[in-house]
Amino acid sequence: MKKSTKNKKAFSKLSFIFVFFLLVVSQPVYGQYIGCYKDKPDRDLSHQAGQYRDITPEGCISICGKQGYTYAGTQNGNQCWCGNSYGKWGKAANCTRSCNGDSRKTCGGPWANSVYAVSGAGQQPSKSQQQYKQPSQTQISTGQFLGCYKDGTSRDLPTQVSVGGKLSTEKCLSACGKRGYMYAGTQNGNQCWCGNRYGKLGSANNCNRKCEGNSSQTCGGPWANSVYAASGAGQQASQAGAGQQQTQGWSQQPSSQTSGSQIVFNNWNKSGCSMTGTANFNLNNPAQVTKLQSWYNWQGSQSTVQYRLYQNQQILYQNVLRKGSCDPYQRAWCQAIDTLNLQLQPGNYTVMVRIPRICQNPQSSNNGFIEVHGNSSSW
Repeated sequence: MKKSTKNKKAFSKLSFIFVFFLLVVSQPVYGQYIGCYKDKPDRDLSHQAGQYRDITPEGCISICGKQGYTYAGTQNGNQCWCGNSYGKWGKAANCTRSCNGDSRKTCGGPWANSVYAVSGAGQQPSKSQQQYKQPSQTQISTGQFLGCYKDGTSRDLPTQVSVGGKLSTEKCLSACGKRGYMYAGTQNGNQCWCGNRYGKLGSANNCNRKCEGNSSQTCGGPWANSVYAASGAGQQASQAGAGQQQTQGWSQQPSSQTSGSQIVFNNWNKSGCSMTGTANFNLNNPAQVTKLQSWYNWQGSQSTVQYRLYQNQQILYQNVLRKGSCDPYQRAWCQAIDTLNLQLQPGNYTVMVRIPRICQNPQSSNNGFIEVHGNSSSW
């Protein structure tokens, strides 16, 4: 009898060790691809981290990891979703969309997530794994040539600027640097483009056009940018005026709102809506933003919704949008408004709401409706 009890204890101990071993071995590691899984309106991964023009698997993994989630999912080429569980709708077979940020990689499909393990799913990322960061000032210097890169109708560098005369490399660098952009691209001998990321369409080999303003220089080619580090690459935005608290391109203004506010960005239209959790906008000049206004599907007695304003995946500001005027025939669709006083530098921004019910449609390029009001002496 004693021998039988002793054997049972030994067997139980071995079983525990075996199960523990299986759990450790099967634990996914940071960045590991898990599979393609179905999504539905009742989301498989519960948190939408955003809709990005330049998303990659590495970028989504980094975003979800920083927010403390265990899994990341890229969807439909431009969306990033996060959560702590996955697979409640089963596996999918349509994760075939190329990533907006890297056409060589796949970022899910329509209602399908390419799911990855992020930090917290077994281990934290090493420094070498913490990707999706811009080069620091020590990595590149102002004016450094970075290469020849393809362009397309979905622009690699999103903002075209005037250089005030015939094009040269120095004029484009100066124009982009003064507007706070990190990278400048000369194209086809006579165009200057600016942005904070480059290379999503891959390298090119046809940067062979002479600059119209300096025939000794090369200024890209047809649908190809000669890309340079602009003044400001790797640097923070220039200092704001007295009394402003500068933080990575924005500042909370203590002064009162100035007069003459105008619409500086607007992508609204009258077509029907589907819903999203994000709305992206771009500023070409520094602006004192006084109002953000979206078109939102309100539920029941809901009158406010929390939101955050991001730039380069960093939270700049957070507050609530308040219910405004409504559609007389579809009473759930109403304005969502915040009056504020922020000094924003040129660049791309994302408004992300806690409950994803912002209007979007193909006419807005499937970007959430957003209208931005502000003041700038540059307009």
